[in-house]
Amino acid sequence: MRAALSGIALPVLAFAIPHHMNAHQRRMAMLHSLVGVHPKSSSFVVLGAHAFGTSGESNDDPLLVEFAQRWPWAQVLLVEASPFLATNLSGRLDRTRYKASAVRVRNAAVCPSGSAKKTMKFHTLTARLRDGRLPSYIDQTGSFNRSNMEPVIATIAKSFLRGDLKTIWTPAKLMSTIVATDVKCIPLAQLVPASTAVLVLDVEGLDCKLITSLDLCQLRLRIITFEAHNTEEPDCLAAYAHLWRGCSDYRHGVFEGPFVAKESRGNVHFFLNQTTLDRL
Repeated sequence: MRAALSGIALPVLAFAIPHHMNAHQRRMAMLHSLVGVHPKSSSFVVLGAHAFGTSGESNDDPLLVEFAQRWPWAQVLLVEASPFLATNLSGRLDRTRYKASAVRVRNAAVCPSGSAKKTMKFHTLTARLRDGRLPSYIDQTGSFNRSNMEPVIATIAKSFLRGDLKTIWTPAKLMSTIVATDVKCIPLAQLVPASTAVLVLDVEGLDCKLITSLDLCQLRLRIITFEAHNTEEPDCLAAYAHLWRGCSDYRHGVFEGPFVAKESRGNVHFFLNQTTLDRL
């Protein structure tokens, strides 16, 4: 991606030397980015919440969880498209850990740009409901595109199942347990409140496309995190250009951790993960 990026005439291309930060420095940088934000009138929003902030969830950046839980936000909104994961998150969520006025879990999908759809079909692998011996991560296998699940299921059957499970649960049998559920479809502009100060994206490889759909002049987000792996390079380039142009004014640099990029210009920041930085 370096060559492609070098063709974009943007001053942000001078991102040469990374700044490595320890956890305390990262915390201070994030706090600094929120200077001037009044949490009691601001929102913390996660699109693709999965199991955000629940006990035993190791995929979340602990500092993002800390910010969600320890600041007195007007609301923490956790949006998850998978009906199974949304129900699971709602049941496991410990609201006593949050200082927010409201903590909401919402089962919803982001409508494709220009779409008139009211619902979208979400495909969930339900094999574990039939055989509790199967690994728990199978419950998290789902997609709006059924064909996207085929290579994932093939990998599960080939590499992670052993003994009788491998014999019984062939890829074809696993595929036969996919159930489609209608999920309410909401335009991005309606899903992300205007009061949002922190936006965390983890939406099945569509993060970059959603970035370009955000009206950053209206939202004035202080912190954005998103993943760019499993995403087409043109979508990433469009997302970076959208963040860098006009009133958006976002930049990036590097620090260590699950989400590892940070550089400030004024009070606005965005974060990328290490996978993205490795591609630059």
